[in-house]
Amino acid sequence: MSIARQPKVTRADLEAKFRQLQGEVEEKVLDQRTKIIGAVATISVLALVIAYLLGKRKGSDTATHSSGSSTKSQSTRGCSAATACGWPCSSQSECSWP
Repeated sequence: MSIARQPKVTRADLEAKFRQLQGEVEEKVLDQRTKIIGAVATISVLALVIAYLLGKRKGSDTATHSSGSSTKSQSTRGCSAATACGWPCSSQSECSWP
């Protein structure tokens, strides 16, 4: 029974193998990078569209609510009129709802 001797691993062998592995990893990363950038861009645009649509919906709800309150009596002025006319009023100013 003889034991086969394995050659010694040198520093140059290790460096060559690490360079080879690093090159393979870089190639895979570059291939996936364009896919990842595309996915992030798509998700960002989708989030902006959703935010716009939700904001538009919320804005139309607020506009409907404010215009519905314009039928209330305009005889009350000042800060208490802010709820009647929908405009924020300070205690010194009057609500300037047309």
